[in-house]
Amino acid sequence: MIDTFIFDIGNVLVHFNWRETFNSIFDKETAELIAKATVMNEASWRELDKGVLNYDELIRMFVNNAGGYEKEIKHAIDAIYENLNIFEYSTPWLKELKEKGYKIYILSNFGDYTFNKSLKYFNFINYTDGKLISYEVKMLKPSFEIYDALCSKFGIIKENAVFLDDSAENIKGAKEFGLNGIVFENYEQALKELEKLPLKYN
Repeated sequence: MIDTFIFDIGNVLVHFNWRETFNSIFDKETAELIAKATVMNEASWRELDKGVLNYDELIRMFVNNAGGYEKEIKHAIDAIYENLNIFEYSTPWLKELKEKGYKIYILSNFGDYTFNKSLKYFNFINYTDGKLISYEVKMLKPSFEIYDALCSKFGIIKENAVFLDDSAENIKGAKEFGLNGIVFENYEQALKELEKLPLKYN
């Protein structure tokens, strides 16, 4: 029976609306250049989420990618995490699950600087039993090691847990590890998918 929920943050509980943010603070050409040097540069962004570089090292890496634009890049990184929108359903959903008796955890790829800049907005955290953020363990989803680290830290029985993430790759890794998983597309779709699982508390 499923008695544990594990949630990703970005695009599951929070709208990661970096493109709208960049377009609101830069002209189109600059927004695209900054995006390609940061969020759209998968290798560099993974370094941010892994937490192996300090803030100055991250900025230097992004500036090298862009060939300059240090002031703009610093502004862009801060602006993303000052303009995150928590989905309307997020906090009530976790509150409802918690009140029913479920254990609730967070597992998300996030850098140290960016997560701690955002944390004050994440009121849904109040309804969780714990969290594991990638920078804390220097590992990223979908590695087996990060799922194992989460389960080991909190004593989660993987067969009794369901993980919701917007990345099919992350869910594939979670299922191969032994967790139940749902590729999150939207709130209504996720609820329908959950109805197919043997949930402990209705």
